[in-house]
Amino acid sequence: MLVSVSDNTLETERFLIELGVPTIRTSGEDFVGDLHEAFEVMSGDFILTCPSDTPLLSPRSIDRFVESFDPKTMESHVALVCCDVVREMGITPSFVMNRYGTDWAVAGLSILDRRKTLRDDYLSETFYHTDDRDFAVNVNTQKDLDLARRIHLQ
Repeated sequence: MLVSVSDNTLETERFLIELGVPTIRTSGEDFVGDLHEAFEVMSGDFILTCPSDTPLLSPRSIDRFVESFDPKTMESHVALVCCDVVREMGITPSFVMNRYGTDWAVAGLSILDRRKTLRDDYLSETFYHTDDRDFAVNVNTQKDLDLARRIHLQ
């Protein structure tokens, strides 16, 4: 595990270092740039990326996502959660894709071919479709954080 931090997240970096969690300092300028900077120091063919603002993800949910990935046939695997589930929880989805007549919110969890990503090669995308509420909360506002805390305490 490697956590990407930047000058924008100095308190987070200090906290992680105190816990002994390995970090990499990236520019913090944009997601793709940070991804490349992290991938450059990592090894392995495929990398699981997970944003830190999805607090309800459980090991069970992540395991199911990983198990749905086939490295022999897939280059990029992206988790999507049904927008109906997201909206029922009182959240407005950040990024929506319509697939097969249904709206899906991008959950942020993905598995990427590390080498192809670093070369900026096109990655054919596959999608993990779920209605699991663990994937639904992406904290972008104080309202989202309050909701995540209420759900976590239930």
